Amino acid sequence: MQSKNKIYALDNQNNVIIFNQVNENRKAEAEGHFRAFHHLFFNLSPDGKSIQKKITKQALELIDHTGKVYYDKLMEQNFFNNLIVRNITQELQIDSIKVDNKHPYTAYMWGKIYMIGTETIMSKTLVTSGIMRNTNNRSPENPHAFIIEDFYVIENKQLNEYKRR
Repeated sequence: MQSKNKIYALDNQNNVIIFNQVNENRKAEAEGHFRAFHHLFFNLSPDGKSIQKKITKQALELIDHTGKVYYDKLMEQNFFNNLIVRNITQELQIDSIKVDNKHPYTAYMWGKIYMIGTETIMSKTLVTSGIMRNTNNRSPENPHAFIIEDFYVIENKQLNEYKRR
């Protein structure tokens, strides 16, 4: 149905205005989806319940099995337990996201991760890629109606480590 692909509004004189085609800016929504996944997956506090909820109940809803594979790999390496035991907060600063112009959209993210402990702050690069595919099923868990496929961490290496005091 054509009317479901448009946004309608009324002006002060009750004239109907067609604002936009819903599918018109899918590239921007793909970027928003990729950004949301990264914020949910990589911005972590040293709280086991919070980490599990953010990743398994929110971030993994936005990605295919490749996200779970990466999560399981980090679990095997005791990455999350180390954050908790060492009281480390991890913050992602996204420098840029690039999304191709045609569906399925190839997306890249360049950023820095800051691991903030009680005595030190470590900075690391983070470069990732993924393929953004339409799901055509918007939900509160997936408001952009995309799924990330073939997620891959291209680079994750330490840059610097600073003493906090």
